[in-house]
Amino acid sequence: MISANLNELELHAGTVDGNPEVHAHFTFPMFWATGNASTAVLCVELDPGKSGPRHIDMPEEILLVEQGEVEIEVGDERAVFGPGGLVLVPAMVPHAFRNVSDKRARIVGFFSSNTVVAIADDIVQPIGSRVIGSPPPDAVGAV
Repeated sequence: MISANLNELELHAGTVDGNPEVHAHFTFPMFWATGNASTAVLCVELDPGKSGPRHIDMPEEILLVEQGEVEIEVGDERAVFGPGGLVLVPAMVPHAFRNVSDKRARIVGFFSSNTVVAIADDIVQPIGSRVIGSPPPDAVGAV
């Protein structure tokens, strides 16, 4: 059985130089390295007022707001979703999310591929690249 507990994940910080609003805590609890054949799961947590970097993903993604109030931008559309909100993000469509509540928000992303490659508008730290996503085979031990 492949499983994970969202309340017990080790999250990694991601920021963008020069933009203090972009500060996300994230990890991929399920993807190719955990044995997933055709899907991946991303968990992102945002402190109040913080956002994730604007980016595109190669595979389609469904976002689930698990806690907090999150403003989600997909292409030219923008709306606020609370717990239970679901949003479809088509492949290769620019999107971003921002915590608009006064408590930590959690978003879970479900991808239609077990490998996720994303390209951010800006360089994401500490990766030092615009290309981000699920860990490649040579980095799994370091994650």
